[in-house]
Amino acid sequence: MQSKKSLFAKLFKEYRELIERQLSGEPVKAIFSDAKSYYFMSKYVNAFNSHMESGKRLRAFLVLLGCNLCGHDPDNNIVTASLSYELFQNGILMHDDIIDQSELRRNKPSVYAQFGTPIAICLGDTGIVAAYDAIVLSGFSDDRKLRALANQSKIFKLTVTGELKDIELSDNHDCTLDEIITMYELKTAYYTFIGPLQLGIILGGGSDDLLREAQELGRLIGIAFQIKDDIIGVYGKTEITGKSSVSDIEEGKNTVLTSYFRECASQDMLKEFNAIYGKKNCTEEDCSRIRDLLDESNARAMTQELYTKYINDAERILDSMSISDYHKDIFHGMIEYLNDREN
Repeated sequence: MQSKKSLFAKLFKEYRELIERQLSGEPVKAIFSDAKSYYFMSKYVNAFNSHMESGKRLRAFLVLLGCNLCGHDPDNNIVTASLSYELFQNGILMHDDIIDQSELRRNKPSVYAQFGTPIAICLGDTGIVAAYDAIVLSGFSDDRKLRALANQSKIFKLTVTGELKDIELSDNHDCTLDEIITMYELKTAYYTFIGPLQLGIILGGGSDDLLREAQELGRLIGIAFQIKDDIIGVYGKTEITGKSSVSDIEEGKNTVLTSYFRECASQDMLKEFNAIYGKKNCTEEDCSRIRDLLDESNARAMTQELYTKYINDAERILDSMSISDYHKDIFHGMIEYLNDREN
């Protein structure tokens, strides 16, 4: 009997192949086809596309899966529309690298490192605008596209709100765990899980009830996903993550890990932690000490426990959803896949 994770992996591979073909085909060319724009931007468009090459395609996959929940097998229309999230993600990551001053993205120099801040801003803007084009260029009816575009606008604004909240919290060591979780919901859950599923459901003609169920499921998985990202950001290996293993520590990010640490650590541990965390040009010895302090204070174990709680809540919601057992198995398999990820 095929395991749920294997079922998900099989479908993910199948859908990814459709998405990759579309990314290298006519839809993306059409988005950048304006003669004057391409003449002046060809070098930068090539850089933009290069940075999309090694994406996981999870968001685009969820668009296809959302449409499939409504009884539609993937066709060119929904695959084209799914590129909206690949383009948007690529754009906001370019902005994110400026904010964090990150020089590495997906195992290659970031656009910020390659071209500097002004060009990275412009290319990031291009990705965000192009995300709407992917929906417009799909062959769905105008009423569905209009509803989808309105939903995308809401999702994108919530994502930017989450980024602003992240920046606001970055210098506030007194921020609460609830504030951090709210930021995760806004910054990650909406554009990584809720939005992609809802885009597929809207274009597939799904019900309002299904949209609400997708929102709650996506919220729980999205928060868990970001908590896992925080753990990987501190404990992950650069050759696997494609990002610097010290960047989160040098940025001094307020995360669930640091929230639990500040709650549980002794004054001596806090003093040592604050002397390193957020310091530029951290050494590997500095990073190793931060990891040790997080372990010694039990912050890592508590963070893992909270992650597990969100995953368990997501699975409970999933089992109550009005979708087929086949689709429930796919989602359960996806959760297993996310549990096991290292990047």
